[in-house]
Amino acid sequence: MCTGRFWVARQQRDPQTGAVQEVDIRSRFEATGVVRLDSAFTADQATAMRNAMWQHAESQAGLRPADPASWAGSPVLNWQGLSRDPVFRPLVDNRAVSDALDAIFGAGGWRRPRPGAQILFSLPEPDPWVLPDGWHMDCGFDHATWPVPAVKLFAFVGEVGPRGGGTMVVSGTHRLVDRYRETLPTPVGAGRENWLAFMRRYPWLARLLDGAGLPDRGRPLVGEAGEIDGVPVQVVELTGSPGDVVVTHLHVFHARSPDTGTAPRLMLGKEVRRA
Repeated sequence: MCTGRFWVARQQRDPQTGAVQEVDIRSRFEATGVVRLDSAFTADQATAMRNAMWQHAESQAGLRPADPASWAGSPVLNWQGLSRDPVFRPLVDNRAVSDALDAIFGAGGWRRPRPGAQILFSLPEPDPWVLPDGWHMDCGFDHATWPVPAVKLFAFVGEVGPRGGGTMVVSGTHRLVDRYRETLPTPVGAGRENWLAFMRRYPWLARLLDGAGLPDRGRPLVGEAGEIDGVPVQVVELTGSPGDVVVTHLHVFHARSPDTGTAPRLMLGKEVRRA
């Protein structure tokens, strides 16, 4: 299975020579729409975020990290009171993310967002893992692909392994969206109908819709790489350790996947816009 660890930003080691080489973040981002930043913020900062999330979950619904019995019933939590807490500031205020944003937008080319984050918290599910069906992008087709209008950051507050609820992404779809926009007589906004129409246009992507909710049909698609009209694409499940951040183009299609692991998924989302 291919996970989000496939992309390592900033530096990578040559498997033959052992030499460490710099990775061109901008080129990688333009090609795939997805760039990974390992250990972007510290373990201590991740622990502070994790503690804040669990304290809020316990005050809301009695959920405790060391007591799986307290997770029963999948209670709905309201994160509004926590989402703007300064504890999440290190998600963006760190050297790795700032350097990546400078590479993507140009130095000074992005707006520093307000403190806080979208809290991505989900509990383990008893059913078998299935391919998700909520494929979307975080904007409509009325937003140009280039220059990059915005990026979405996915940050790992806790350990998220395969089938642990990590977001599924299809790398390369931002380049297809760019071409698709040119075929539309008039720009269309966000909405499930519009997103599905885009995916149905390409048989390779349509298989993700046909395999959704079916364990036997969806499993082989995870990690699969292909090519659509000359554009390399790949279905990737984002996994990571506390402090890791994945930067995605706003036009990369993605979906929340079920958590069939043994621990809740603790992640954060954050949008950063062009200045």
